Amino acid sequence: MLVAPATAPGTRGLFTVAQTDTVRIMVSVPQAEVAWIRQGQRADIVLPDAGRTVKGVVMRTSNSLDAEARTLTVEVDAPNRQAVLLPGMYGEVHFHLGGGPTPVRV
Repeated sequence: MLVAPATAPGTRGLFTVAQTDTVRIMVSVPQAEVAWIRQGQRADIVLPDAGRTVKGVVMRTSNSLDAEARTLTVEVDAPNRQAVLLPGMYGEVHFHLGGGPTPVRV
């Protein structure tokens, strides 16, 4: 059978190669929370189905909001030496937010 490039109309690739020792997680952060996100910030990736939590770090952001969804794309990298995270999995990302400005007391 002739193998065509995956970019040809109506074709799909035969397989996908994924390097999973470090996983990059793309998170859409709502506009109301964007001010709290910083590069180098810690994040927990919670996998409710597996009952596990993996530590990650914010590596970068898109630096602009999606015009339709009003969200910022944030990339979180997580070490995955034990292969807990697999491509296509769903989970929750909990960002460690620093203590914001101290409220004024009157």
